[in-house]
Amino acid sequence: LAQVQASLHVSDSSRTEQMDNESTVNGYEVIGLENLPSDGPALLIYYHGALPIDMYYLTAETMLKRNRLIHTVGDRFLDHIPGWRLVSRVMKVTSGSVQSCVSTLRAGELLSIAPGGVYEAQFGDSAYEILWKGRTGFARVALEAQVPIIPMFTVNIRECFRTVSFAKWIFVRLYGVLKIPVLPFYGGFPVKLRTVLGKPIAYDEALSPAALHEKVAGAIAELVREHQRLPGDILQAIGLTGSVDGIKLLIQNETLLNNLLDLTSEESVSKDAVLCLVNITAEETGAAVIVDKLSERLVPIAYQAVLDENCKLSDAWCMVLCNITRPERLVERVVQQLLAIEFSLEKLTTCFTRIAYNKQKCHLNYLGPLFSNVSQSKTGREVFCNQTTGLLRRLLPFVHHDGSIVRRGGAVGLLKNICFDSSAHEWLLSEEMNVLPFILLPLAGPEELDDETNEKLPVDLQYLGPDKKREEDPDVRKMLVESLAQLCATRKGRVYLREHGAYEILRELHKFECSPEGDKIVLIAVENVVDILIRTEEEIGEDNLKQLDIPDDVKTKIESLSEEVEK
Repeated sequence: LAQVQASLHVSDSSRTEQMDNESTVNGYEVIGLENLPSDGPALLIYYHGALPIDMYYLTAETMLKRNRLIHTVGDRFLDHIPGWRLVSRVMKVTSGSVQSCVSTLRAGELLSIAPGGVYEAQFGDSAYEILWKGRTGFARVALEAQVPIIPMFTVNIRECFRTVSFAKWIFVRLYGVLKIPVLPFYGGFPVKLRTVLGKPIAYDEALSPAALHEKVAGAIAELVREHQRLPGDILQAIGLTGSVDGIKLLIQNETLLNNLLDLTSEESVSKDAVLCLVNITAEETGAAVIVDKLSERLVPIAYQAVLDENCKLSDAWCMVLCNITRPERLVERVVQQLLAIEFSLEKLTTCFTRIAYNKQKCHLNYLGPLFSNVSQSKTGREVFCNQTTGLLRRLLPFVHHDGSIVRRGGAVGLLKNICFDSSAHEWLLSEEMNVLPFILLPLAGPEELDDETNEKLPVDLQYLGPDKKREEDPDVRKMLVESLAQLCATRKGRVYLREHGAYEILRELHKFECSPEGDKIVLIAVENVVDILIRTEEEIGEDNLKQLDIPDDVKTKIESLSEEVEK
C-alpha cells in the first residue's frame, strides 16, 4: 500500500511522458505513423533517394512501434551482390512481379515500392522531381489487391547521400544499356531525416492504373512541396541547430538569438528560423536559455502565429511552445507569459478543438502536448478546471481521438495531470464532468462481460462488442491507468470506481498486458490500482492516501525500485 500511495505523491510540476516525435532533434523521425494500419495490407509508395536508407529506418521503426515488418520490392541487380540473398530473405526484399506483390498484400502484409527505382535513385537531384517514367506496375498491384496506397517521402533524403552531377548524360546512356547502377554516389552527411507518411489513398475501382499513377505521384509531389526545402541544400540541412555542439554555440550569443527571432517575421527565411528555434528548444539547456532571454518576445509571437489561421508555420510554433513548457523548472514562467495575454488558453483551446482551423494544412496537434505541459503547473490546471469556461469539458473528447497519437496523448496527459489534484476529484466524477468513461473506454477491449458487470459500467462501456479495439499505445494506456490511480486517492473516489466497474475493466486489461501484446510497465501500473480497489476501506484505513506520511528512506527505496522496473 505504501508503494501505491507513494506513486500518488507527485509534485504539482509532474510532467507527462512525451509522445512519439514531440520534438525535432538531429536523427530520424517519422510523421504520420498512425496512417499505417495496425493490421491488414497496405501499399507504401515512396520517393527513391540515392540510397533508400529511409526505408531501412522506417522498417525498423515499424517493427519497434507496430510489430510489423514491411516487405520491400528491390531491383533485380541486388541478387548479384554477395550475401544479399540471405539479407533479402530475412528482410523480405524481393524483385517482385505484379502477381507476387498482389499475393503479399492479399496475405495481409505491408509492401513498399519505389516506382522510380534505380533510375530515380541515380538521376534525381536536389529539385526532388518525381522520375517514374510512366510506370504503372504499382498501380496495377494496388488495384488488383484492392488495398490503400500510403504515399511516403523523406525530407533531406538527397542531402544525406547524393549522386555525382557531372557528365550525367553519359551515365543515362550507360544505364539504358546495362540496366544496373552506374552513377557514383557520395555522402553520409549527418542531416535530419524526417519520413512523412501521407494520408492513405483508398482503393477506387473506378480508377485506371494510369489515373491512379497520376494521383499517387501528385500526392508525393505535394509532400515534397509541403515539407522539403527546394532546392535541397546539404549545408542548410546539416545546420548549426542540427547538432548539440551547434546549439551550444548559438545559445551563448544573446544577440544571435534575438536576430534569429527577428528572422521569423522575414517571409523568405521564416520557416528556417522557426525550425531553428524548434531544434534549439528540443534540448532542455536550449529551452532554458530561450525562456530566460526571449520568452517575453517569443511567447506572444508564437501565440499569434498559432492563432493565425493562415499561418503556414503554426505547427512549428506549436512545437516551440511545447518544447519550452516541457521542463518542470520552466513551465510556470511560460504559463505566466501566456496568461498575460487575455484568454490565451481559451483561444488556443478553440484552435485545437476545431480540427480544420488552420487553412494552410497545419494540424495543430502539438497543442495537445502543450496543454499537457501547461497542466504541470497548478496555475495551468486551475485555468483548465475553470467551470465557467469549461475548457476541460471541451478537451475531454480528444482522449479518444483517432487521427493523431500526439493530439490524443496530449489530451490524456492533461487529464492525468488534473487528476493529481484530489480536491478536484469530486467535480471530475460528478455528472457534469463524468470523466470515468473517458478513462475506461480506451482501456476496454473486445472481451465479453456478463450482464451484471455491464449494468455496473457507465453506459458508454456497456456491451461494446467484438469489434472494440483497446488503445494501442502503451504510454497512453499507462497514463490512463495512472489517472485511475490518482482517483483512488480518496475514499469517495475508490468507492465510485468500484461501483462503476473500474475493477472489471482493469481485470481484463491485466490479462491483455500479461499477453505478448501487452507492456510490462503498464502491467505494473494496473496491478497498483487493482491492489487498492480489491481492498476494503477498513483494510485501507485512510480517507485520503495522499495525506499519509511515508518515511524518507521508504520513499527512496520505492523510487529506486520504480526506476529499476522501468529500465
